[in-house]
Amino acid sequence: LAIAIILFVWAFFVEPNLLITKNITVKNENLKGIKITVAGDFHLKRNDEKRLQKAIKLINETDADLVMLLGDYVKGHRKNRAMSFEQISQNFENLKAKNGIFAILGNHDIWIDEEGAKKSLNSAGITVLDNENKQIKIKNKTVTIAGTNDMTENKADITKTLKNAQNPVILMTHNPDIFPFVPKDVDFTVAGHTHGGQVIFPIIGAVIVPSNYGQRYASGLVNENGKNIFISKGIGTSVLPVRFNCTPEIVTITFE
Repeated sequence: LAIAIILFVWAFFVEPNLLITKNITVKNENLKGIKITVAGDFHLKRNDEKRLQKAIKLINETDADLVMLLGDYVKGHRKNRAMSFEQISQNFENLKAKNGIFAILGNHDIWIDEEGAKKSLNSAGITVLDNENKQIKIKNKTVTIAGTNDMTENKADITKTLKNAQNPVILMTHNPDIFPFVPKDVDFTVAGHTHGGQVIFPIIGAVIVPSNYGQRYASGLVNENGKNIFISKGIGTSVLPVRFNCTPEIVTITFE
């Protein structure tokens, strides 16, 4: 009984409120020397400003070339319970990156206020990608940053997103289920949405993953058919405020 109580307290009150930073390296000659930081699935409620500010501080400390925000900034389905996009953007004005901050929207953002989300994020100096791409210069390299709308809401258009894109390409998508349809010449894909399953048991892994592919795209770096995708475990929680063996994370990826 004591062990059960301890695990319950940990899973519902301790681990969901933790936030760690991780660093990984990925071999890619086309992107060599570039450092990106990815963060997503904030799922912010009205009283979550301190948690948001902590995340922004940790993101800034990574000193990345690019910051990529992977959607689901708000929590739930009801506008009156979620943090407003205006408040989120006022805080995001403090984000820093050497070569730009890019964002896509998630299903929760679309449910609450898609156009309001785009407008607010843009007002904070963040480039919101909606089935489109932008070319930027990083360390004397021209890199294409592409971003889809949300696949969960059937709004993702990979063809439109990559139209006229020039390699190397980094693709941002909220839902990793689009990955099998990503062309092989896309250098790297980043995604969120799954939260890593939120609860990961030893040996058997995550029991519930919001993906049509089960645990295949639950979290972490996945190499498949010569393509690479990184799926973030995210920062917040959805449905139940629980995490076990699946600590909220901000991840910095360095290409070498």
